[in-house]
Amino acid sequence: MDQWKVHSIQSRRLKMTTFATTPRMTEEHITHFCDNPRCEMGTMTSVPDMSIVKAAGWLIIDMPMQNVVARDLDVTIDGSRVTIKSLPRIDAPSTPVRIVRDHMRTSMERVIELPDPVDMERRELIKANLLDGVLRLVVPTMKASQERRTLHRNDAIA
Repeated sequence: MDQWKVHSIQSRRLKMTTFATTPRMTEEHITHFCDNPRCEMGTMTSVPDMSIVKAAGWLIIDMPMQNVVARDLDVTIDGSRVTIKSLPRIDAPSTPVRIVRDHMRTSMERVIELPDPVDMERRELIKANLLDGVLRLVVPTMKASQERRTLHRNDAIA
C-alpha cells in the first residue's frame, strides 16, 4: 500500500502544495522497473516530466530541464508535433583543468504530440523560455474553423 506525503513548496510568487507517493520497494516493483521498455541493460533513458495546459487558443508546455543551457537546446515544431533535443556542449579550455561534477549532462530527445495543431500563420508569436531549470513553450493553436478551412483547401488541391 502506498503512503501519501504532502510536501509544501515555497515560491517567490505563490505557495502551493504537491502530493507525492512514496512506494515501498518490493520484488514486484523491481521486476516492473526492468520490464519498462525504456530500461535497457539496467539503465533508464532520460525522459523529463512535462505538463501541457490548453488555454484560450494557446498551449503552454512546461518541462523541467535541469543542468541544460539554452544554447544546447533545439526546439522544432512541425504541425502538431514538437521535438525538443538537448546535446551537451563540452567546451575545452586551452590549459588542462580538473573538473568535478556531481551530475554529468546527457543528451535528450523528446517528441511531444500536441492535442491541437499549431497555427503556423502566427508562428512569430511562439515563445520559448528557459528559467530556473524549466523550459516553457507558449504556442498558438488553430481554432476549429481554421482547421476545417485548411482541410477544405487541401481537399480542393487533391
